[in-house]
Parts: sequence; C-alpha cells; structure tokens
Amino acid sequence: MKSMSQIEYHIDELLREKEMLKKVEIEVKVDEFTRLLTEQPAKDEEELKRILMMLARDLKNIVEQ
Repeated sequence: MKSMSQIEYHIDELLREKEMLKKVEIEVKVDEFTRLLTEQPAKDEEELKRILMMLARDLKNIVEQ
C-alpha cells in the first residue's frame, strides 16, 4: 500500500509530464503556423489577423486541456 506522500509525489510527476506535453504541443503548433506563413505569406492585414486568431484559438485549446 502506498503512503499519501507517495501518491502526492506521483500526482506531481504526472502534472509535470502534462505541462511538458503541453509545451511540446505548443511548439509544434507554432512551428506549423510559422511554416504556413513562410510558405504562403498572408496577402493582407485581414488574412494575417485571421491566421493569428486561428493560432491563438489553437494555443488556448492546448493550454486549457
């Protein structure tokens, strides 16, 4: 049987892993949008704004997981 401190330690480990995975997902998403904008730059300010809003929405979803 595990002690309460062992259980808390494992919970903390899992939370740290979850945060690391979020950081990796964020990096992947930023790389994806960077590649998108590099390969096909926005035609105007409105298109750039739309793309950045998509990025913001995706990043928000990752952070809120």
